[in-house]
Amino acid sequence: MTDRKIGPLGLALPDMPQINNSALVDAMQGIREQHEVDLGYANVLHNRLVRQIKDFERGLSPGEEVGAYLSSFGTRVLVQIQSVGYHDPYFIIFKGISVDDGRQVRLVQHTSQVSVLFVALKVSENRKPRRVGFYVEEDVAPQTAASDQG
Repeated sequence: MTDRKIGPLGLALPDMPQINNSALVDAMQGIREQHEVDLGYANVLHNRLVRQIKDFERGLSPGEEVGAYLSSFGTRVLVQIQSVGYHDPYFIIFKGISVDDGRQVRLVQHTSQVSVLFVALKVSENRKPRRVGFYVEEDVAPQTAASDQG
């Protein structure tokens, strides 16, 4: 190692060893992922829900699709699930159609409250069964008056 002089005082600093940045980045990524698991982040629960839904779908007959009973505020709603998403750190979002009345529904639930009962729903003969889609809710900044004007 050689010393090099820097600054107005001419202080001598030894050369620094090279650091493998990719190993550091990988280590930091692993720490972040474990932190998210430990704190119960929505993306972790979302990944687990994806696996559970896909596993449930594999057991369906050709004329069935995934439905679920979603509970909130003491009410239970049977929903034909269209998509499941998340918004980190702590929200899971279910979107679908109420089987009872055909209205669109969206349940946004804290990760600590998610409880889902999957059920097989029969599909009418005039359409193919839908499979559940998965997405991430993006933060969208509201437009300002200046950006609306182009």
